[in-house]
Amino acid sequence: MVTVGKLPMLALLSTLPLVFSLRAFLLLRQFAARPAQLLPAIKLTLASMLNHALLLTLIMLWKSP
Repeated sequence: MVTVGKLPMLALLSTLPLVFSLRAFLLLRQFAARPAQLLPAIKLTLASMLNHALLLTLIMLWKSP
């Protein structure tokens, strides 16, 4: 959407929580056979989702006419 001009370039900042997702993915691969050990990965996934939504919302509010 950014590349076709539908979102401001600043919207790319909303990809910063990708770090949380990547860490959660690594934890999932490490502890896939032990579900009891997946709580940190679940927390990181939720943090990533919430931070992405918050950042994108703030950027859209700031850049809206």
